[in-house]
Amino acid sequence: MTILALWLLVIGTLQAQSLEGVQSIRYSKEQGLPQCQVTKLMQDSRGYIWAGTKAGVGRFDGVRFHPFTASREGLSAGEVVHLEEDEDGFVWIITTQGVSKISGDSVQTLPVPLAGLYAATLGGERTLWYAKRDASSRFVVGHYAEGRLQETPLSPGVTSVHSPMRYDKLHHDLYLVGSYDDDSERLLRVTREGRITTVDLPKQLQQQSKRLLYGPRGEVCIAFSREVGTVELYALSAKGLSRIASSVGGRWVEPLPIAWYGVSNVILPGLHLGELQFLNYGELINLSKYISQWGYITDMVVNHQGGIYLGTERGMLQVLPDAIQLYDAKLLPEVWGCVAGDDGTIYASSFTHEIKRIRGDQVESLSLTSELDQGYYFHPVRDSRGVLYFPHSKGVIRYNPKSGKVSELERTGVHEQLCFYTYYDAQRRLIWGGGMGSFAIWDEEGKVQRTVTQYKSVTIQGNILSITRDSVGSYWLGGREIYRYDYDTGALVRYANERGAPYFCMEMATDAYGTTWFATDMGLCYYDAKQDQICVVDDPEFQEVTALVLPIDSERLLVSQGDRLCIIDLKAFHHTRRVKLWGYIDASNGFRVEEPGQAGAYMDSQGNIWVTSSSQLASIRPKLLRPTATHGAKLFFSYYNNTPILYNQRRVSLPTNRSSVTISLTTLAYSRPYPLVYRYRTSSTAPWSKAQDEDYIVLTNLPHGTTTLQVQVLYKGTDKVCSEQELYELEISVRRAFYNQVWFVPSIVLLLLLAIVGSVLLLLRTKRRLSETITQAQVAEMDTIQAQLNPHFVYNVLTSVQAKVHLQKTEEAERQLVSLSRLIRAFLHSSIQSSVSALDSTLAQHWTTLQRELELTEQFVSFQQELHPDAFAFQITIEEAISSDQVCIPPMLLQPFVENAISHGLLPLNDARRAMLQVSISLDQQGGAISIQIADNGIGIQQAQKLQHKSKLSYHSYGLELTKKRIHLLNRLGYAIDLGIDSSEQGTTITLRLPPHYRL
Repeated sequence: MTILALWLLVIGTLQAQSLEGVQSIRYSKEQGLPQCQVTKLMQDSRGYIWAGTKAGVGRFDGVRFHPFTASREGLSAGEVVHLEEDEDGFVWIITTQGVSKISGDSVQTLPVPLAGLYAATLGGERTLWYAKRDASSRFVVGHYAEGRLQETPLSPGVTSVHSPMRYDKLHHDLYLVGSYDDDSERLLRVTREGRITTVDLPKQLQQQSKRLLYGPRGEVCIAFSREVGTVELYALSAKGLSRIASSVGGRWVEPLPIAWYGVSNVILPGLHLGELQFLNYGELINLSKYISQWGYITDMVVNHQGGIYLGTERGMLQVLPDAIQLYDAKLLPEVWGCVAGDDGTIYASSFTHEIKRIRGDQVESLSLTSELDQGYYFHPVRDSRGVLYFPHSKGVIRYNPKSGKVSELERTGVHEQLCFYTYYDAQRRLIWGGGMGSFAIWDEEGKVQRTVTQYKSVTIQGNILSITRDSVGSYWLGGREIYRYDYDTGALVRYANERGAPYFCMEMATDAYGTTWFATDMGLCYYDAKQDQICVVDDPEFQEVTALVLPIDSERLLVSQGDRLCIIDLKAFHHTRRVKLWGYIDASNGFRVEEPGQAGAYMDSQGNIWVTSSSQLASIRPKLLRPTATHGAKLFFSYYNNTPILYNQRRVSLPTNRSSVTISLTTLAYSRPYPLVYRYRTSSTAPWSKAQDEDYIVLTNLPHGTTTLQVQVLYKGTDKVCSEQELYELEISVRRAFYNQVWFVPSIVLLLLLAIVGSVLLLLRTKRRLSETITQAQVAEMDTIQAQLNPHFVYNVLTSVQAKVHLQKTEEAERQLVSLSRLIRAFLHSSIQSSVSALDSTLAQHWTTLQRELELTEQFVSFQQELHPDAFAFQITIEEAISSDQVCIPPMLLQPFVENAISHGLLPLNDARRAMLQVSISLDQQGGAISIQIADNGIGIQQAQKLQHKSKLSYHSYGLELTKKRIHLLNRLGYAIDLGIDSSEQGTTITLRLPPHYRL
């Protein structure tokens, strides 16, 4: 496309307007100041700035004032004439009508009558010294301590007392300057005893402007000003004055001692108001330049971060350092980029308000005659010939300030619309332009050299917002993603983070060490050539959204971080690969802009940096910047349950039986790159709570005693502690009545449980003893039954022996008696034999093995066969799976059944050929029970009973009944023996079933 050249630049250059930089920030009633006429300023040890007014005092936290007034907080009324902090951290507010002390939000007004006050100061041991007119208009010096007031009148010739008065903390003397009725000024010394003496001054100093001040050790010194711009500094002692140092024109001609470089916020005298000087850490600051701009200055303070604050008749002013200049957003609105012409003129491209041209302190609008001059301007650039290029919503406009020539760069099919960023490649003398999904390259004549949208599988996504060239000749393009472009090969490489997600890059630059930096949504990043990857710096504070990165020089890197600008020490980083902060520019030194660097920054030929922001354009002169130490936030516990907590208070006590508390937090932080959040815990071993935005903590159900609350202050979105201390602690004392303490209810419940358990144990013990008694009775009864069973068969045998004797069969009778004795011995042995059993030891003594029981049965049957030869046959069968020596049964369980089978079943049969007694022992395959069967083929139970009734020797047989009763008792004792009787005319079968646990 043919280049469109328009030779006439201006169709309308608006009238130039005066561009005055914003040099101060004013704080007034809108920011909480009680009244706009500031009389005194002071910064306390915590970092608060206190502003005394004619209607109260305000405590400034860097953003707003917390007011204290007579009507609301009970502050002493009147104009504030003195502010001072004592050794306990209390801030004393001395007004024309009284004295108040403030700690936290608590105000204590002291009963000190100060009507007619001229000067005041604090002495040692919480003593207030003052000078005033009494009711008779005579000047007196007094001091107040521990509720007692002592006053000493001054000489009647004193017509006035000058402020400030000072108390020498080393020698415990008060010094003040008084005017006398002979027009002289004299230095007075007052001892604690009230003795007043005059300090002799050299004649050449008596009529000079003078001012009392504190030295580095708390001693009182005096400064004189004899000529314009001169200051002489003297030390005071009992011997008189000794010269310390002197200055002329703001420079020390007699060196200031090293110790004085630790002294800050000292106002030195001058011949008139405009000649006042301010001593701050050895530096002399002339107040005349501030007075010329803001008029009458009542006081001045430099805070711990180096910010200058002035007390004026229209409020408190925060003065911007000389290195910073802010511009009115109405004159320079929505600036997206700056570029300088060869003559130093700054051209600011406005997003919606054309181009602004800044020449010195004048600004004017510039309209370019072009078809493109209908939209928005973005980031401009200048080539080696001084020609300017302005990227635009519809392309790129080229403007030559020298000739006034205007033209547009050749359009391309993919690059004829939006262009956000232009970059000039001085090595190849090419202009690069970043657009939507592409970038283009032009020569200095405006002809397109190439247009790039993709390379192989890599396609450019989104808008290109920044372009730079690194130290090895590679080109970097940033926007929705980051790309590295090789001009010679055309290769395009896309970079992603560890998770494969792209970086959103807003600005990039290469420093003097050859490192390429990126401002991204993931924080400050740099390119690691060895690993060929982009890395995030190892510092949580810089791992949040960063909009600007620009090398200031070979040793400093400017980075935007939240609402502040940080300066990183490049030398330290390249040595350790860790971020070291060289300094910062933020609200603490007056740089109150929103999102600085949101559209980048530009360094002109003078080294000045023009910084864009969401609110206004700013310029920074790096040569005037000074290293600044990082001051963390300070946390204060301000209230508990609406009760103020004093500054140095580390313990609070809750009312009796109160176990819940709400702790309010106050954070003082002049430097806030991010909002602050809090987390807490109630002991050093407890886990931290989740970080919260709320500046209060609610604790409930606190235990009796002392709970230590620990709180940390963090930057939101990071785990980095931003406070000066790692954690802050507050002890909370809880006093509960004994019935409300944690242990009371559990103790009562425990006692009840112990009573219940004791009662249950006693009941169980009684029941166990009763059960044992019953068991013992049942065992005794069973023993009685067994004792009855043991002689039962003996009666039968003796009857047989008697018959043998009667028939004179003496030998047989003797043999039977011998067998009987052996059998009885076996019965007795079986009755007392104990067994190893898992059952109760009371019952264990009544066990015997199945093997022993069968042996006893065999002996008994053999004996019966001796008594009745060939009367019956006998057989015992046992399954192989049964080990008779491993089965336990009650003793003499089988004998009564065997005896009944023989006596009442087989012997009456009178048929030896078929009479048979069989004992069979088998194992139940399913349940594992042992079955013992005693079977005979005798006459049966019913027939035997009939024969017994017919017998002339009839007697009732108790053997079977006793055995059944014995089995019943055994079952009650836990033996679980199942007895079955099956009888007919063909015989009788007795079945005994023993459970599996009868086996050892």
